Amino acid sequence: MHKKLISSILVVVLLNLVGCYSFESVNIPEYKQFVEEEGKPDEIYVKTKDIQEYHFMKNDYYIENDTLYGKGKFLPIEKDQPFEGNIALTEVESIKIETYDKWMTVLLLTPIVTIAVIGILVLIVSATGGLKFKG
Repeated sequence: MHKKLISSILVVVLLNLVGCYSFESVNIPEYKQFVEEEGKPDEIYVKTKDIQEYHFMKNDYYIENDTLYGKGKFLPIEKDQPFEGNIALTEVESIKIETYDKWMTVLLLTPIVTIAVIGILVLIVSATGGLKFKG
């Protein structure tokens, strides 16, 4: 029983670590500022003004002058299709980038870790027969 409880707590903690990422839509100037502050994102989703959407991984695209060059996926409604080419930045409506929220991570993990520590202490105390005071 104790192993199941501890395993469940560990699964919840790991899920919360993963859950603190989100995708944020930005325009070209915001994207350039993000890259300067945080570095190149691991993946991006590019939406053009004609409502086409593309997906690129970190090492498969670059921006030079006013053009995005890359090898990724074109995301039509039915099925993803390979894409290799370029997109003028003037045609880009938005770029979705994955962001990490460190404060939300702290906010979510603090109560979970606290509950886990208390649970483990209760299990240790109950397994050893409780607290005994000498006096």
